[in-house]
Amino acid sequence: SSLVLCHLEYASASWYCSLSKNLKTKLQIIQNKCVRYIRNTGPRSHIGYTELQYLNWLNVEYRQKQLRLNLMYKIYNGHAPSYLLNNFVRLNTVHSYNTRRSSYGFYMPNVNSILSECFFINSIKDWNSLPGHIQCTQSQQTFKNSVKHFLCNEAKNDEQSIYSFY
Repeated sequence: SSLVLCHLEYASASWYCSLSKNLKTKLQIIQNKCVRYIRNTGPRSHIGYTELQYLNWLNVEYRQKQLRLNLMYKIYNGHAPSYLLNNFVRLNTVHSYNTRRSSYGFYMPNVNSILSECFFINSIKDWNSLPGHIQCTQSQQTFKNSVKHFLCNEAKNDEQSIYSFY
């Protein structure tokens, strides 16, 4: 994993959102091939949540979400570069009334359909969809563990909902 996946994930949090569905599928196929190689299974063996969980991995989509959320944690706590800090606006600076999300959330601007798939918008969507107890975590390592656990549960529920129709 250290020889292949690091090349697939290099700066991927910024460019993954704007990829076509075809290219996202190809990245997932590459990850599935890595899992088959590591687990020494056949070329047609199924790769799902349990196979990825065995390696403590997330699928490509959720891994990108994890990387974006880790960066958003740094932005939220002021540990990111200034060019990122200046672009993300907290909700409590936009309006004065207190809501459940105003202290932890970021302002989501209205954008057209082309911009809706950019890093900026998807990062805010991902952050704002996190439960509040994860957003307000004090330690970065605790945050990373909580996010991974949260995303693993989402991935497990997604896989179960896909197979519940059959």
